[in-house]
Amino acid sequence: MAALFIQSSRRMELILMLIFLEYDSVSARGSYPRNYMQACEGGLGVCTTAAQCRKHAGEVVGTCPLSTCCRMSRTCDQIILQNNTYFVENPLEMRGKCDVDVHKLRYPGDICQLKLDLVEFSTIGPDPNGICSFDSFEVSGQLNAVPVICGLNSGQHFYLDVQGIPTVHLRMNLAANQTRRVWKIRVSQLPCRSGRLAPRGCLQYLEENSGIISSFNYGNPFNSSYPVISPSYEICFRDKCQLNLSKAGPFGLTAQPQTSSVTIRSLNRLNLDANCLDPQDLAWLKQKSFISVDYTRFCGDNFPDLYTSVHMVNQMSVAIYPLEYNRSEVFYPGFRLRYMLNCGRAAHEQTALVQLKAQGNAGEEEDSTEQITTTVDSNSSSTATSEPLLVFRAFQSLKDLHSRR
Repeated sequence: MAALFIQSSRRMELILMLIFLEYDSVSARGSYPRNYMQACEGGLGVCTTAAQCRKHAGEVVGTCPLSTCCRMSRTCDQIILQNNTYFVENPLEMRGKCDVDVHKLRYPGDICQLKLDLVEFSTIGPDPNGICSFDSFEVSGQLNAVPVICGLNSGQHFYLDVQGIPTVHLRMNLAANQTRRVWKIRVSQLPCRSGRLAPRGCLQYLEENSGIISSFNYGNPFNSSYPVISPSYEICFRDKCQLNLSKAGPFGLTAQPQTSSVTIRSLNRLNLDANCLDPQDLAWLKQKSFISVDYTRFCGDNFPDLYTSVHMVNQMSVAIYPLEYNRSEVFYPGFRLRYMLNCGRAAHEQTALVQLKAQGNAGEEEDSTEQITTTVDSNSSSTATSEPLLVFRAFQSLKDLHSRR
């Protein structure tokens, strides 16, 4: 009976797959190519038949094995029905609302997430308080919270949780302004069985071991590029590794960035504000904007030239809060950081040694020429450890690491 049930389930999945592929008389061979609807030409389009590309008003941008690479685009008041379709601007409609609906594909096991890649995104930026009161891009219908954004956001992305949701709505609100806006947003649909789903609770998910992360609307700190308000979201990494962060541009969260070129390599020399409270809030109840990595919060006017997490991490938190007092004469750019994951055995061994060193030397300031590390719990009371015992513990820790591999 179990074998019959499995065979019946597989037969039903095949039938649903044929429905998903919109099987018709277009293909004389009786089926679509094996790579149907896969991304091609660096994500510019998807693999499909030439007939299907014409049917959906697509543009051939390359070739695929036994098929063509087709780019499909939709604009104001249209519907997205295909995977990897672009939501683009309409040059004839540069004011008011520009809406598209994304209809999920019929796929065995459902579509669990949509990924929005902001390939190009240039609109009017926020006001001095970080609020998108002129232009704004908003998403509705999904299960997770997504910030309303505007300004300069090319290269950013969102993950939307949509399991059980049939339709998601994308809207670009445009102020009455002659400024030219450009956007090209690729909408990818990820099945629940996909190995590329973002972990639960992650607005952004980075699959590469190195790259750039930044706040929304990051730009030149000496023009009107204020960071967009985006309270409390998570940036996640594919692997749990030692995380290295360094500045890729001026850093300023609730503060003007420092113009000094002095090298900062020790957290003790950075004068960290552990709570990141707003100094202009007399009750000291209002938080500053911050990023948080490995239980350490960074805010204010600077970031170390190199930060290395003590523990293996796979996510970091971001919170950009509005300011209630006037800062129209001051520019706070946000953050732009270069990240690199160190996932090798050496990183695990170094992490074990660093933790033991921190336990045995709690309260001592690190040398400014060493890589920066922080302890997880600054309130923990560590007792001094003798050097022989510290060496013994390090040896035991490394021995345990090797025995587990």
